[in-house]
Amino acid sequence: MELAVKSCILFVYKKSIHNTTDRYSFLTGDMHHANDDIPDSFPVVDPYDDPHTPGCTTLTLTVAMYDIMVSGLKSVEYRPNTPYYRNRLYDSHGRLKIEMIKFGKAYLKNRPSFYRSIDYITIVHEVDQWYGNVHVMFPYSSHGYFAIHFVQ
Repeated sequence: MELAVKSCILFVYKKSIHNTTDRYSFLTGDMHHANDDIPDSFPVVDPYDDPHTPGCTTLTLTVAMYDIMVSGLKSVEYRPNTPYYRNRLYDSHGRLKIEMIKFGKAYLKNRPSFYRSIDYITIVHEVDQWYGNVHVMFPYSSHGYFAIHFVQ
């Protein structure tokens, strides 16, 4: 597996329930783990949130990416840094509001799914990776992409 992330980390969102005014950790490289200071429950504000698992949201993968994630080759999921994904991952104070992600296989009826616990999230500006014969490439973006790292 070749891994070439062609960008540095711009900033890491900080998850802290004790200091609600400290939203970001700019250029410090601090990795704030998803299991630190997690509240017992979260309000369900997103239609994709799993109401049976507080602190969990659902993301859909293509069939090829689903198979790669299930096999364990891929331990990082990339999503665009847009208001849509920021609202799904973080609360209004910049704290991580989920601790795991439920991945579904494409848009199949009765689709299979699995859960992964989040280790930490960083932001990268460009992605170029190979997983076997599947190429994952996101071109340079000034807003960047969320790199969601999972617990191994």
